[in-house]
Amino acid sequence: ADRLNSAPKHVATHRPDGLSWQGSRALSGDLAEAVRALKRQGGADLLTFGSGDMVRQLLAADLVDDLSLLVYPVMLGPGKRVFGDDAQARAFTLERVDATPGGVLVSR
Repeated sequence: ADRLNSAPKHVATHRPDGLSWQGSRALSGDLAEAVRALKRQGGADLLTFGSGDMVRQLLAADLVDDLSLLVYPVMLGPGKRVFGDDAQARAFTLERVDATPGGVLVSR
């Protein structure tokens, strides 16, 4: 927890005043441009958690270098799609697939 708490966190949000987690700062303006600016700065890898909408925007802007997918053995109905109907084809190379004891597939 200490490592994550001390890491800088760039947050795409509509409520920039509500960021209370240590090291959090709101991204401003266009998401793709903000991420391009962060990538130009260099430094540690940028990770995205929990936002399919944001990942779709980053994929459309060709800003995703590495993709990890966790596939759970649960059917929840139609749900949200990772890739929209308008997604452009991308060539990713499957590097690794692991299965957890609970049946979750972790594909990188």
